Amino acid sequence: MNSEFVDLFPAAARFAADLKYIAGDCEYCAGGISKWQPYNLPVLEIEGVGTVSLPLLGDQVQRLKDVAIQSPYGQGSETVVDTSVRNSFQIDASKVNFAHRGWQSGFTAITREAVQNLGIQPELVSSELYKLLFYEEGGHFKLHRDSEKVKGMFATLVVQLPTTFTGGEYTVRHAGQERIFQLDGTDGKGSRSAIRYIAHYSDCEHSVAPLTSGCRLAAVFHLRWSGDGAPPHPPSKTTAMSLAARMRTLDTCYGVLLEHAYTP
Repeated sequence: MNSEFVDLFPAAARFAADLKYIAGDCEYCAGGISKWQPYNLPVLEIEGVGTVSLPLLGDQVQRLKDVAIQSPYGQGSETVVDTSVRNSFQIDASKVNFAHRGWQSGFTAITREAVQNLGIQPELVSSELYKLLFYEEGGHFKLHRDSEKVKGMFATLVVQLPTTFTGGEYTVRHAGQERIFQLDGTDGKGSRSAIRYIAHYSDCEHSVAPLTSGCRLAAVFHLRWSGDGAPPHPPSKTTAMSLAARMRTLDTCYGVLLEHAYTP
């Protein structure tokens, strides 16, 4: 048997993700109804609006639009607004406050759940509220990828707040695979007031289908890597299957060089 030792420290996260993909423990996206559900609806406070009740009432939508901006998107090196590509509104995190303490711990619980479902240790990840998004009837976002907006960002977490709407399916694509998440509660899974979430790696393509009625409100978080080495990346099916095939030959012994000289 040949011995092949490779220094994997700079690519430890990549190597681990590919191995987890082989074992079926790693995903490029995750989502659904969160295990954490609030006893009370969130106390949402927005600068310039005041306290907002959920689900949203008709007159509150206009009040939100008064303090929001039309959502832009990146096009090459520019940031542009084009409602034929992206039609939604956003409010910066600095203007948003979830006043109830239970919701702060709730977002932490949802983050842990989402990160674990991506096959990553939650202790090595932190979440940071980026913005509040809302879509009206006809609102949508065509297929796109997220850019790294803060250092260490490797994924996006979307927490669906209790709102009444139809449509707006969230599609995530990666390496020839596709998953579609139904967020409007019409899938028969849980009530419409249930807290749903979607998490996916930043470089996965994703889109939001047009809303057919109502208004969708969601909190968007950056997921940031705080561990050593490079941030995690979505598992590569091609790389993982190639690695699995090679390891099954039993002709090669893989070793990871450790920094500490352990006593035999």
